[in-house]
Amino acid sequence: MNDRFFTHSSSLCAEALEPQPYPWQERSKVIGTSPSFRRVLDFVPSAADSAFPVLITGESGTGKEVFARVVHYLSPCAGGPFVPLQCAAIPSELFENELFGHENGAFTGAGSARTGVVGEAENGTLFLDEIESLRVEHQAKLLRLIEEGEYRPVGSSKTKAAHVRIVTATNAELTELIGKGLFRQDLYYRIAVINLRLPPLRERRDDIPTFVRYFLRKYSEESGKKAPQLTQSALDRLMAYEWPGNVRELAHKIMQAIIRTRSGEIDAENLDLPDLNVTPVFLPFKCAKAKAIDDFTRSYITKSLVASGWNVSEAARMAGLNRTVLSRTIHKLNITRPQADSTIDMEDLQ
Repeated sequence: MNDRFFTHSSSLCAEALEPQPYPWQERSKVIGTSPSFRRVLDFVPSAADSAFPVLITGESGTGKEVFARVVHYLSPCAGGPFVPLQCAAIPSELFENELFGHENGAFTGAGSARTGVVGEAENGTLFLDEIESLRVEHQAKLLRLIEEGEYRPVGSSKTKAAHVRIVTATNAELTELIGKGLFRQDLYYRIAVINLRLPPLRERRDDIPTFVRYFLRKYSEESGKKAPQLTQSALDRLMAYEWPGNVRELAHKIMQAIIRTRSGEIDAENLDLPDLNVTPVFLPFKCAKAKAIDDFTRSYITKSLVASGWNVSEAARMAGLNRTVLSRTIHKLNITRPQADSTIDMEDLQ
């Protein structure tokens, strides 16, 4: 692993100890080897090889379309087109036309026939993002497409066969929408035959340094600048942040930091991140209190570990904490040393 983007004192390399990427991972630009993310990666080839619909769930910014493309890339229909459709961006009255197309003269202004996205995706993959935004009557038409494998363009009296793989995505809890009558239960059962849940960035903090290296290289090359280095304090700050916007937010912050720095080195002050001690006012009191405690605990323990050279016993002594309690808290909050060349010895946490 190339760790020239980070400034630290040790010259040891842990490349041989790191999980190796899957053969397809580098080609598809899927980044990450953390345990929670690797569980998803393990299942992707099996999901792709099946002909069943795939539902990809996860918070905004976790890379759902990237994974939809991976499913397509690894599937038998990889030689066909990949056609994405942002359901929330289509006006309700135009959705059926956008999905199925129309015949010549189907409505005023339809001077010629038009192929919808289903036709465009023939022998390939149709990716429907933000599936939760579909109105119930449109959900019924999508259900028929999936169950019968056929559709009818607007203004046509004939049905057409559809040979497409359906992949959908959402950042909503569809089961909750079903309970409210906003999403059809039968459609849910059809699209969620295979479910890939992408973990948020806060659940895969081990992957943050890898993302940082990637974005430093990518955005430096795009801006024609030499890639700056990242100080340990900046990396500690990135590791401690909760990342509500996930990978998309991290990319944005690294891009900003590259623009801000003039010294060839990105420090914590170059990162446009909110104060760790600021608690969002829109959270319920109990949730806000728990978050504030976790934020303080994570920050305090991280600083203690840094000061002790990441020696758990010494950090416990400095903090006046029981060593076993400190070890359990490190595990609970997923605190790891964010350097490419060293990590906490897991035997030291027993």
